[in-house]
Amino acid sequence: MKTSEIIVKKIREDDYAGGTYHQMWNLAYGNGIYVAVGTGGVIRTSNDGKVWVERDSGASESLWSVAYGAGRFVAVGLDVIMSSLAGV
Repeated sequence: MKTSEIIVKKIREDDYAGGTYHQMWNLAYGNGIYVAVGTGGVIRTSNDGKVWVERDSGASESLWSVAYGAGRFVAVGLDVIMSSLAGV
């Protein structure tokens, strides 16, 4: 299992334990921050890959992928593209 799969699995376990569930689709790491994206426009960030904070993306559409490059995170979904320097 790849590190990214282990981290996404951990996020899912935390969701179930907290009584909520969002399918997380993709994960990126850059500038000392992990960023995960998923259904309903959910974005979660973490400094260590263990403790995650849910962020308000302002999108209701699912985000399918996230990447980091040139000092910027870019998340994409159906009819939505967003970018951020800080991952939020």
